[in-house]
Amino acid sequence: MSAGLLRVLVVDDNRHLAENLAELLSDEGCSVRTAFSAEEALRAAADAHFDLVLTDIRMPGMNGVELVRLLAQREPTATYLLMTAYTSDQVLSAASHLGVVRAVLAKPLAVERLLELLPRRSGVLLVEDDRRLAGLLEESLRRGGYAVHVSDTCEGAEEALQRARPDIAVIDCTLPGGVGMAFARRLCAGVGAGAGDAARRGWIPLIVFSGRETEAELRSATPSAIQFVSAPVSAESLLSALAQIKPEGKP
Repeated sequence: MSAGLLRVLVVDDNRHLAENLAELLSDEGCSVRTAFSAEEALRAAADAHFDLVLTDIRMPGMNGVELVRLLAQREPTATYLLMTAYTSDQVLSAASHLGVVRAVLAKPLAVERLLELLPRRSGVLLVEDDRRLAGLLEESLRRGGYAVHVSDTCEGAEEALQRARPDIAVIDCTLPGGVGMAFARRLCAGVGAGAGDAARRGWIPLIVFSGRETEAELRSATPSAIQFVSAPVSAESLLSALAQIKPEGKP
């Protein structure tokens, strides 16, 4: 899916630098929010999830090391990058002892190095009309490191395919009127709205929520591997199915 699903928090009391970094990361397809102090960053994180936090270490009030320590208690799976112009042994030691910092970057930042450190995640298109279940699955997938786009209709899912090709599609084949099953069959066949480009670039791996009859029908529709999740669907069963799939182009 689009890298725009990567949500980034940039924290630096130097507003000009923070805004420049935000613009750079936005150009890379990220969704970026800026904070100009550790305290402001904590308030931002209280009502939003971030996949990557890029923060200066030396700031007025709370420093970046303490900020990351607190944020990691809420978001242990996020990627944390520190930046500093003061690369003393004491600073580096404090950062390393956090155990969650991926790298400490020296200022002025080497842009190429920063871009190399951006987390690259598998994109999942989730088609589910039960909003409560979809919300629970979406949250679990995001915490599991996946970029997720949720659609409660197959029409919306086809529009999403027009915009960006997911690494994996997860489809509830029990949707009313058989629309989920029809959509899954179209993806298996590599046809349908939005599937033209996807077909040229390779088949999209599928996970489907289904019963025995729909499972047998889909197995006959494609020779490719397909994962099936039976009711009642849970985050654990979906994550287990995802772990069995190696998206095209992924290591």
